Amino acid sequence: MDDILTVSKLASNLLQITPDVAQPVEVAERALRMFEPELQAKNITIAFEKHISMLQYGVSWMAIDPSRVLQILINLIANAIKFTACTEKRAITLSIGASLEPPLVAHTAGFQYVPAKTATDANVISGED
Repeated sequence: MDDILTVSKLASNLLQITPDVAQPVEVAERALRMFEPELQAKNITIAFEKHISMLQYGVSWMAIDPSRVLQILINLIANAIKFTACTEKRAITLSIGASLEPPLVAHTAGFQYVPAKTATDANVISGED
């Protein structure tokens, strides 16, 4: 039910995604750390793969909504644990990568990004400072 409400809020522009300067790898690692005890208890291995594109493009900081990304990762990892716990092979892989190409417009239609909060944030995003 929560997922339906969230999608409805997004479609109605009632839920804002506010970019902030953050390290996406750190956000992903934080999500993984939250599940360490459960993964150990259920004997599930988890691998975190950073695609070579992260290094090639020098991605360490970016404008993301870290709380929303963390929320999404928590939901995905929780579902992966739920569906992996009953299988013979108990392994989960979380991968992160970067692309120079923006997402297809068809997938982002109707969503607006909020500009950086301050001039300092904008300078950090653009590499000035």
